[in-house]
Amino acid sequence: MARNSRSLGRPIRAVILALSIHAFFAAMFGISLQFEPKIVQVNLIEPVHAVVIDQAAIEREKMHKADLQRQREEEVRRQAEKKKAERLEVKRQADLKKRQEVERKRKQEEKKKKEAEAKRKAEAKQQEEINRKAEEKKKKEAEAKRKAEA
Repeated sequence: MARNSRSLGRPIRAVILALSIHAFFAAMFGISLQFEPKIVQVNLIEPVHAVVIDQAAIEREKMHKADLQRQREEEVRRQAEKKKAERLEVKRQADLKKRQEVERKRKQEEKKKKEAEAKRKAEAKQQEEINRKAEEKKKKEAEAKRKAEA
């Protein structure tokens, strides 16, 4: 009987193998039916408004703005320096005028002092001359008196 079970074992194995392969393919077929592609409706695509960014143009614009700002600041600085120079010039002119006025007054005072001194000297000289003449007159009178007495 051993022989019988051995010869019977081969066809059973073959049947089990055939059934398992058929079951495998049936499962694969069933799975493939479940994975049918679903029809997907395509949404309308909104166009993208792409803007090209020109970095070089942006940099040029920044440089241009910086140059304009620098020019404005330079103009403001130049105007401030000009105003300062004008104020200094006005101040210098005022100081010069003051000094000239002071010098003129000083010279005027000096001239007055010289004139007063000259006048005083002239009066002193005149007084001295009067005194001298009066003295001479007295001497002449005294001499005439002495001569008359003598």
